[in-house]
Amino acid sequence: ITGTLPSEWEKLENIEEIVGGFNVGLKGTIPTEWGTMSELVILDLGVSAIEGDIPTEIGMLTNLHELYLNHTSICGEIPSEIGEMEELLVFRGMNAMLTGTIPTTIGSLTAMLDFQVRLNKLTGMLPTEIGDMHNLMTLLVDRNDLTGTLPTEMASNTRLLRLYTYYNCFTGTIPSEWNSLTRLGSVPDDCRDQ
Repeated sequence: ITGTLPSEWEKLENIEEIVGGFNVGLKGTIPTEWGTMSELVILDLGVSAIEGDIPTEIGMLTNLHELYLNHTSICGEIPSEIGEMEELLVFRGMNAMLTGTIPTTIGSLTAMLDFQVRLNKLTGMLPTEIGDMHNLMTLLVDRNDLTGTLPTEMASNTRLLRLYTYYNCFTGTIPSEWNSLTRLGSVPDDCRDQ
């Protein structure tokens, strides 16, 4: 598939899935009009030439379960409106051009299973609100520019199986409270010299 994403698709009221991933000829931006596609469950634009910011209107997709923006030229910040997407199970934005901080509103995503934003230019601290994401099984935030200490609140993420935090600028030690994360195969030591 080549070309841009048509804003007119907003008129497709009952569409549940848009899967345009693995189409390097697919370019342009995510139309803001797509925020009205209330029945959309899957939006997969990964591995394409999609660019531009994630529109704030994405928060209006309250039935969305899976959002794939990985390996694209999506840039800018993850909008705080993502916290309004309470049904979101999967967010993959790895190896894009995301900047700014991870919004604290992600703590509202209590159904989230898989949050991957590795290989970007995200800054700031890992939000303590991640501890509110009790169903989280995969958290990949490695290879960014995150700072501060690792939040003790993540001890509440007892379903966590995969956690990648390496190649950031974290300080301090791995919180002892994380001993409750018994399902993790291993916790990378971010406190070593890099």
